[in-house]
Amino acid sequence: MFYLIYISTADHDFGETQIRDMLEDSISSNRENDITGCLLHYQGKFLHYLEGNQVEVLQLFDMIKEDDRHSQVGLLSHGDMTEREFGPYAMAYENFHRAGDRTEFLGLLISSFIEAPEQALDPNPASKRFWTTTKKLLDPKFRSDLVQSGK
Repeated sequence: MFYLIYISTADHDFGETQIRDMLEDSISSNRENDITGCLLHYQGKFLHYLEGNQVEVLQLFDMIKEDDRHSQVGLLSHGDMTEREFGPYAMAYENFHRAGDRTEFLGLLISSFIEAPEQALDPNPASKRFWTTTKKLLDPKFRSDLVQSGK
C-alpha cells in the first residue's frame, strides 16, 4: 500500500458547488481504482491524502498536478504503508465551515503548517500522525455527505 500527501492553492473561482462536483467525480474514479483518502479545504488551500496502489496513486497525482482548478501543487510526503487510514471511504472531506472544538483544533494544526511550515505544530499535514488525528476528529462520518450517501 502507498500513500501520498500534497498541498495546493484553490483557484479563486473554485467554490463549494464546484468542489461538490469534483468530489462526485473523484469518488467514482477512486472506487474504480481502489483509492481512498481525505481532502481538507481550509482558507483557500487543499490538503489531500491519497492511498492505494502506488502506480494508481502516482497516475492520479500526475492528473491532479495538471488540474487548473488549483495551483502551487506541492508534494509533502509519500511512501509505503501497511494499512489504509481512510478504509472504505473513497474521499472523506471537510471544508471547516461548521463550528466545533474538533474542527477548530484541526484548523489550528493546518493553519500553523500553512503559515510557518518549518515551525508547525506536530503533528502536521506531512505526518501520518496528522491524518490519524484527522480521522479521529472527523469520525465517524468524515463529514462528507457524498461519502455517507454513497454517491
